[in-house]
Amino acid sequence: MADGSTKTDTVNIAKYIDTYTAGNGIDITDKKVSVKKDATSEAFLTVGADGVKLAGVQTAIDTAKGEAIDAIATAIEDLDAAVTSTDGAKVSVKVTEVDGKITTVNVTETDIASAERLTEVERVTSTALNDLNGRLAKAEETL
Repeated sequence: MADGSTKTDTVNIAKYIDTYTAGNGIDITDKKVSVKKDATSEAFLTVGADGVKLAGVQTAIDTAKGEAIDAIATAIEDLDAAVTSTDGAKVSVKVTEVDGKITTVNVTETDIASAERLTEVERVTSTALNDLNGRLAKAEETL
């Protein structure tokens, strides 16, 4: 005091001091507050002196989008086809497809009446008729 005596007062300083507790993503160590990064976080998220940064996400999206467009274009190109069905059959069907639309259908027949088989039938019939003519001729001679 001004006269040299002392006086003691009690001041509750608790109301002037805030106590901090770390919360989600925040760390407080030795009076230093910092942002934590989850160990399982992807590389797109970084924490540095300038703050939290998300980098490379748009590039990854653009790359994936480009790859998807390329895959779709390739799939459409793959729709172009000329398919022929034969399997040794007498009729062949060729279907031509461009950009997923059928543009041409060709039907071709090969030996559909089986010329080889007809020749064999003709030979057998001819032989049978010749044999019959021969027998008739012999029968007429004996009459």
